[in-house]
Amino acid sequence: MLHAAAIPIHDMVIQHDTVSLNIGQLK
Repeated sequence: MLHAAAIPIHDMVIQHDTVSLNIGQLK
């Protein structure tokens, strides 16, 4: 259960990092 719940959180972290990188490249 805990592992299954941690997967979406991990994906959200990856998306957040990707968005941050994209914003950094635009500046």
